[in-house]
Amino acid sequence: MDGGGRGGTGTSWGPSEARSFYKAGGSGPNGHQLAPGSVETSTRRINWSKIGAVSLNRLKIAWSGWPGQPGYTQLYFDPASPVPLTAVSALLTTWKAYTPNSLSWSIPNGGDTIDETTGDLTGSWSNGSAAIVTGGGGGGSLVGSSGAVISWRTSSIIDGHRPHGRTYVVPMLAVAFDTDGTITSSCQTTLLNGALSFVTAAAGAFEVWHRPKRDPNPPHAIIRPGGRAPVTGALVPDLAAVMRSRRQ
Repeated sequence: MDGGGRGGTGTSWGPSEARSFYKAGGSGPNGHQLAPGSVETSTRRINWSKIGAVSLNRLKIAWSGWPGQPGYTQLYFDPASPVPLTAVSALLTTWKAYTPNSLSWSIPNGGDTIDETTGDLTGSWSNGSAAIVTGGGGGGSLVGSSGAVISWRTSSIIDGHRPHGRTYVVPMLAVAFDTDGTITSSCQTTLLNGALSFVTAAAGAFEVWHRPKRDPNPPHAIIRPGGRAPVTGALVPDLAAVMRSRRQ
Protein backbone atom coordinates (compact mmCIF):
# COMPACT_ATOMS: atom_id res chain seq x y z
CA MET A 1 0.00 0.00 0.00
CA ASP A 2 2.96 2.28 0.58
CA GLY A 3 4.76 3.21 -2.61
CA GLY A 4 7.78 5.34 -3.33
CA GLY A 5 7.61 9.10 -3.15
CA ARG A 6 9.29 12.30 -2.03
CA GLY A 7 8.73 14.33 1.10
CA GLY A 8 8.28 18.11 1.07
CA THR A 9 11.96 18.61 1.86
CA GLY A 10 13.12 16.38 -0.99
CA THR A 11 13.85 13.42 1.29
CA SER A 12 12.49 9.95 0.58
CA TRP A 13 10.55 8.40 3.43
CA GLY A 14 10.35 4.65 3.85
CA PRO A 15 7.11 2.82 4.66
CA SER A 16 8.32 2.15 8.21
CA GLU A 17 9.22 5.76 8.95
CA ALA A 18 7.23 8.56 10.55
CA ARG A 19 8.09 12.26 10.43
CA SER A 20 7.95 14.91 13.16
CA PHE A 21 8.06 18.62 12.24
CA TYR A 22 9.63 21.29 14.46
CA LYS A 23 8.72 24.94 13.90
CA ALA A 24 10.71 28.11 14.46
CA GLY A 25 10.67 29.43 18.02
CA GLY A 26 10.60 25.97 19.55
CA SER A 27 13.11 23.21 20.20
CA GLY A 28 14.40 21.03 17.43
CA PRO A 29 14.77 17.23 17.49
CA ASN A 30 18.06 17.55 19.38
CA GLY A 31 16.71 20.07 21.90
CA HIS A 32 18.33 23.18 20.34
CA GLN A 33 16.44 26.41 19.68
CA LEU A 34 15.46 26.92 16.03
CA ALA A 35 16.25 30.16 14.26
CA PRO A 36 13.33 32.36 13.07
CA GLY A 37 11.93 31.17 9.77
CA SER A 38 13.48 27.71 10.00
CA VAL A 39 11.85 24.32 10.07
CA GLU A 40 13.46 20.99 10.88
CA THR A 41 12.19 17.48 10.50
CA SER A 42 13.05 14.33 12.34
CA THR A 43 12.44 10.77 11.18
CA ARG A 44 11.48 7.94 13.51
CA ARG A 45 11.92 4.44 12.19
CA ILE A 46 9.23 2.16 13.52
CA ASN A 47 9.64 -1.60 13.60
CA TRP A 48 6.04 -2.79 13.54
CA SER A 49 7.08 -6.36 14.33
CA LYS A 50 8.22 -5.16 17.75
CA ILE A 51 4.77 -3.75 18.47
CA GLY A 52 3.23 -7.19 18.41
CA ALA A 53 1.43 -7.04 15.09
CA VAL A 54 -1.21 -9.69 14.65
CA SER A 55 -3.69 -10.58 11.96
CA LEU A 56 -7.43 -10.26 11.49
CA ASN A 57 -9.70 -12.33 9.27
CA ARG A 58 -12.02 -10.22 7.13
CA LEU A 59 -15.45 -11.48 6.08
CA LYS A 60 -16.89 -9.59 3.12
CA ILE A 61 -20.64 -10.09 2.70
CA ALA A 62 -22.14 -9.02 -0.64
CA TRP A 63 -25.62 -7.47 -0.90
CA SER A 64 -27.54 -7.87 -4.16
CA GLY A 65 -31.07 -7.65 -5.56
CA TRP A 66 -31.76 -3.96 -4.96
CA PRO A 67 -31.34 -0.71 -6.94
CA GLY A 68 -27.77 0.49 -6.55
CA GLN A 69 -26.35 -2.98 -5.98
CA PRO A 70 -23.89 -4.34 -5.09
CA GLY A 71 -23.18 -3.39 -1.50
CA TYR A 72 -20.82 -4.92 1.04
CA THR A 73 -20.68 -5.50 4.78
CA GLN A 74 -17.23 -6.22 6.21
CA LEU A 75 -16.77 -7.93 9.56
CA TYR A 76 -13.50 -8.77 11.31
CA PHE A 77 -12.60 -11.79 13.42
CA ASP A 78 -9.76 -13.14 15.52
CA PRO A 79 -7.95 -15.76 13.40
CA ALA A 80 -7.39 -17.90 16.49
CA SER A 81 -10.95 -19.20 16.00
CA PRO A 82 -12.93 -20.17 12.88
CA VAL A 83 -15.09 -17.39 11.48
CA PRO A 84 -18.57 -18.09 12.98
CA LEU A 85 -20.46 -18.30 9.70
CA THR A 86 -23.54 -19.88 11.28
CA ALA A 87 -23.80 -16.98 13.71
CA VAL A 88 -23.40 -14.51 10.83
CA SER A 89 -26.29 -16.20 8.98
CA ALA A 90 -28.42 -15.97 12.13
CA LEU A 91 -27.63 -12.25 12.43
CA LEU A 92 -28.71 -11.56 8.85
CA THR A 93 -31.85 -13.63 9.34
CA THR A 94 -33.01 -11.15 11.99
CA TRP A 95 -33.00 -8.46 9.29
CA LYS A 96 -35.25 -10.40 6.89
CA ALA A 97 -38.64 -8.97 7.95
CA TYR A 98 -37.51 -5.44 7.11
CA THR A 99 -35.91 -6.15 3.74
CA PRO A 100 -37.49 -7.07 0.37
CA ASN A 101 -37.73 -10.63 -0.91
CA SER A 102 -35.53 -9.67 -3.85
CA LEU A 103 -32.57 -8.80 -1.61
CA SER A 104 -29.94 -11.39 -0.74
CA TRP A 105 -26.73 -11.58 1.25
CA SER A 106 -23.93 -13.84 0.04
CA ILE A 107 -21.73 -15.10 2.87
CA PRO A 108 -18.45 -16.59 1.59
CA ASN A 109 -16.56 -19.33 3.40
CA GLY A 110 -13.23 -17.59 2.89
CA GLY A 111 -11.58 -14.21 2.59
CA ASP A 112 -8.54 -12.06 3.27
CA THR A 113 -6.34 -12.00 6.34
CA ILE A 114 -4.87 -8.56 7.10
CA ASP A 115 -2.19 -7.15 9.37
CA GLU A 116 -4.07 -5.10 11.94
CA THR A 117 -1.25 -2.56 12.34
CA THR A 118 -0.91 -1.69 8.65
CA GLY A 119 -3.99 -3.06 6.88
CA ASP A 120 -1.75 -4.96 4.45
CA LEU A 121 -2.87 -8.35 3.20
CA THR A 122 -0.97 -11.21 4.80
CA GLY A 123 -2.87 -14.28 3.59
CA SER A 124 -6.31 -15.81 3.43
CA TRP A 125 -8.70 -17.90 5.52
CA SER A 126 -11.36 -20.51 4.82
CA ASN A 127 -13.70 -22.58 6.97
CA GLY A 128 -17.25 -23.87 6.99
CA SER A 129 -19.69 -23.54 4.10
CA ALA A 130 -20.80 -20.55 2.05
CA ALA A 131 -24.41 -19.47 2.47
CA ILE A 132 -27.04 -17.14 1.01
CA VAL A 133 -29.66 -15.42 3.15
CA THR A 134 -32.60 -13.71 1.41
CA GLY A 135 -34.91 -10.93 2.54
CA GLY A 136 -38.37 -11.88 3.72
CA GLY A 137 -40.40 -8.71 4.10
CA GLY A 138 -42.34 -9.01 0.86
CA GLY A 139 -42.40 -6.53 -1.96
CA GLY A 140 -43.41 -3.32 -0.18
CA SER A 141 -42.00 0.14 -0.74
CA LEU A 142 -38.22 0.22 -0.46
CA VAL A 143 -36.39 3.17 1.10
CA GLY A 144 -33.29 2.77 -1.01
CA SER A 145 -30.80 5.01 0.82
CA SER A 146 -32.01 4.72 4.43
CA GLY A 147 -32.15 2.05 7.07
CA ALA A 148 -30.81 1.30 10.53
CA VAL A 149 -27.34 1.15 12.02
CA ILE A 150 -25.91 -1.26 14.56
CA SER A 151 -23.19 0.22 16.77
CA TRP A 152 -20.74 -2.40 18.02
CA ARG A 153 -19.30 -1.52 21.44
CA THR A 154 -15.96 -2.50 22.95
CA SER A 155 -14.27 -2.23 26.35
CA SER A 156 -10.66 -1.93 25.16
CA ILE A 157 -8.91 1.44 25.04
CA ILE A 158 -6.98 2.19 21.85
CA ASP A 159 -5.44 5.54 20.98
CA GLY A 160 -7.06 7.13 24.02
CA HIS A 161 -10.63 5.99 23.46
CA ARG A 162 -12.86 2.94 23.22
CA PRO A 163 -13.35 2.22 19.53
CA HIS A 164 -16.70 1.12 18.20
CA GLY A 165 -17.79 -0.18 14.83
CA ARG A 166 -20.90 0.28 12.71
CA THR A 167 -22.90 -2.04 10.50
CA TYR A 168 -25.51 -0.42 8.29
CA VAL A 169 -28.72 -2.28 7.49
CA VAL A 170 -29.49 -0.38 4.30
CA PRO A 171 -31.78 -0.49 2.36
CA MET A 172 -34.93 -1.36 4.33
CA LEU A 173 -38.63 -1.46 3.58
CA ALA A 174 -40.94 1.40 4.55
CA VAL A 175 -42.50 -0.87 7.21
CA ALA A 176 -39.29 -0.43 9.25
CA PHE A 177 -39.92 3.31 9.69
CA ASP A 178 -42.24 5.25 11.96
CA THR A 179 -44.32 8.25 10.85
CA ASP A 180 -41.65 10.62 12.23
CA GLY A 181 -38.93 9.07 10.06
CA THR A 182 -37.22 7.07 12.81
CA ILE A 183 -37.23 3.27 12.88
CA THR A 184 -40.09 1.55 14.67
CA SER A 185 -39.63 0.21 18.19
CA SER A 186 -40.27 -3.34 16.98
CA CYS A 187 -37.57 -3.01 14.30
CA GLN A 188 -35.16 -1.51 16.83
CA THR A 189 -35.79 -4.33 19.30
CA THR A 190 -35.46 -7.05 16.66
CA LEU A 191 -32.16 -5.72 15.34
CA LEU A 192 -30.76 -5.19 18.83
CA ASN A 193 -31.66 -8.68 20.02
CA GLY A 194 -30.11 -10.15 16.89
CA ALA A 195 -26.91 -8.13 17.37
CA LEU A 196 -26.55 -9.09 21.04
CA SER A 197 -27.14 -12.76 20.22
CA PHE A 198 -24.46 -12.54 17.53
CA VAL A 199 -21.95 -11.05 19.98
CA THR A 200 -22.66 -13.90 22.40
CA ALA A 201 -22.40 -16.58 19.70
CA ALA A 202 -19.11 -15.16 18.39
CA ALA A 203 -17.63 -15.78 21.86
CA GLY A 204 -15.09 -12.97 21.71
CA ALA A 205 -13.91 -13.67 18.15
CA PHE A 206 -15.83 -10.74 16.60
CA GLU A 207 -13.69 -7.59 16.69
CA VAL A 208 -13.60 -3.95 15.67
CA TRP A 209 -10.60 -2.93 13.59
CA HIS A 210 -9.18 0.48 14.51
CA ARG A 211 -7.58 1.50 11.25
CA PRO A 212 -4.02 2.85 11.11
CA LYS A 213 -3.40 6.54 10.56
CA ARG A 214 -1.20 7.45 7.63
CA ASP A 215 0.74 10.56 6.73
CA PRO A 216 -1.34 12.48 4.13
CA ASN A 217 1.85 13.16 2.17
CA PRO A 218 3.36 10.54 -0.17
CA PRO A 219 4.35 7.80 0.38
CA HIS A 220 1.73 7.87 3.16
CA ALA A 221 3.82 6.29 5.89
CA ILE A 222 2.05 4.98 8.96
CA ILE A 223 2.25 7.42 11.86
CA ARG A 224 -0.06 5.47 14.18
CA PRO A 225 -0.51 1.70 13.87
CA GLY A 226 -3.92 0.10 13.72
CA GLY A 227 -5.38 -1.97 16.51
CA ARG A 228 -8.21 -4.30 17.40
CA ALA A 229 -10.82 -4.61 20.11
CA PRO A 230 -13.19 -7.50 20.87
CA VAL A 231 -16.86 -6.54 20.61
CA THR A 232 -18.62 -6.76 23.98
CA GLY A 233 -22.03 -5.26 23.23
CA ALA A 234 -24.26 -3.48 20.73
CA LEU A 235 -26.64 -0.55 20.41
CA VAL A 236 -29.28 0.24 17.81
CA PRO A 237 -30.22 3.95 17.96
CA ASP A 238 -33.77 5.02 17.19
CA LEU A 239 -32.92 6.89 14.03
CA ALA A 240 -32.78 6.43 10.30
CA ALA A 241 -29.24 5.92 9.06
CA VAL A 242 -28.01 6.95 5.63
CA MET A 243 -25.15 4.96 4.14
CA ARG A 244 -22.91 7.13 1.97
CA SER A 245 -20.80 4.30 0.62
CA ARG A 246 -21.71 0.83 -0.65
CA ARG A 247 -18.64 -0.58 1.06
CA GLN A 248 -18.89 -0.56 4.85
